[in-house]
Amino acid sequence: LYLYASITDDVFSNSNTVDKLWAGDSIQFGVYNPEYAHIALGEGLSDFNEIGIALLKDGAAVYKFKDQYKAQDRIGQIKDCEVAVVRDETTKTTNYEFAISWKALFGKEMNYKTGDRIGYSVLYNDDDGSGRRGWIEYASGIGQAKNTKLFTYLNLVD
Repeated sequence: LYLYASITDDVFSNSNTVDKLWAGDSIQFGVYNPEYAHIALGEGLSDFNEIGIALLKDGAAVYKFKDQYKAQDRIGQIKDCEVAVVRDETTKTTNYEFAISWKALFGKEMNYKTGDRIGYSVLYNDDDGSGRRGWIEYASGIGQAKNTKLFTYLNLVD
């Protein structure tokens, strides 16, 4: 899975620890593997994989908050991925780039092909220096409540 986002934000702030990176400027996204060949929105598992990405004082960090299969040993900081988060104060943009293997994400091999779909939601947390003040979300399901019924689909491409 590869994710790239360029976020325009007038004030960048994240002084949190990796397990609380969501409380500052950061990205969170959720994905889940539909367990059946065809799935309608909301018919999947109520559990999903939730990942956070942020630029912290020691550099870019990735944290897994939830695991679709409830594997507690896969909750925590993720090291087996590629991540870059770069802040440009001149343009007031933060660029997030993230790649992870399906096995590292789901804990097992996945045989996805172009055209397959997975459940997906993403949000950007905003902190102007005094703590998280809100978020903007695409396909609700992470911010207000952890709810896959509010996810959309991510169509996989090569």
